[in-house]
Parts: sequence; structure tokens; C-alpha cells
Amino acid sequence: MYQKDFVLFMIEQFARIVAVILARISDGKFEEARLLMEQVYRQHLGLNSDLIQRLSHHTLLDLQRIHVEQYDDRCVVLAALLRMESKLALETGRREEAFAFLAQALRVLGDRAPGEGRPRDRGGDEQWQAIGQDLRANFGAPENWPQPDLAALLN
Repeated sequence: MYQKDFVLFMIEQFARIVAVILARISDGKFEEARLLMEQVYRQHLGLNSDLIQRLSHHTLLDLQRIHVEQYDDRCVVLAALLRMESKLALETGRREEAFAFLAQALRVLGDRAPGEGRPRDRGGDEQWQAIGQDLRANFGAPENWPQPDLAALLN
């Protein structure tokens, strides 16, 4: 019971900080957004942004597997952070990095194992849909993407 309450608390806390980070990005306060993201990486995932950028999605998933009970939630948090990284990169004119962050987020969600006792439903996953929308809105049709193989993940 306590663990479920704690997980709900962490989800609510994460949702609040995501809203703050997105507001900072929208307001052009990029350094503040970067610092908040760094704090979330450390607090929720035990990582820093340098590692996120250097490691493959397979390695990032392996690092989250250590936390068996929270693995699926941590993967969703990681994907959400990568999506925010993409938004920040786009706002600061770094399109290639923005695409790379979205690709990483999509691969994290696509390769994570289904949660205990329930199948993974990509179509119903809000993050999955949001990343697909971001890719199409910012980079056009899949055949124009730097990594066209990502389109197969969305289907």
C-alpha cells in the first residue's frame, strides 16, 4: 500500500515539474529548464544528462532494470525527459539533436519490457503518441527523417 502511494506521489511530483520545465522552455528560460531537467535526471533516474547523451538506449534501459519494481515507470520518465530535451534543442536551433532525442525516447519506449502482468499497448501510451506527433510536426513525413527506420516503430 505504501509503495503504491509513493509511486502515485512521484508521478504527481513529476507531472508538476514537467509543467514547470515546459513553461521555462516556452518562456525562453533555457538555462533554468536545463537545470531543472538535470535535477529530475538525478532525482528520478540517478543519472546525469551527460550520460543520457552518451549512452545507447539499450544501456539506459539496463541501468533502469536495477530498479525492478519501478522499471516501467522509470522508462516512461526517461522517455518524457528525452522528449523535453528535444523541445529544448528545437527551441535553441539544434534540429539534429532534437531528432536524436526523440529517436532515443521512442526506442526506450519501444524496447522496454511490458509491465508485470500487463501487455504493453503502444497505441494507448500517451508518451508514444506524443513522440510520434512531435516527430511528424517537426520533421515531416517519415521518409524525410534522418533515421527513416523509426517509422516502423510507430506502426
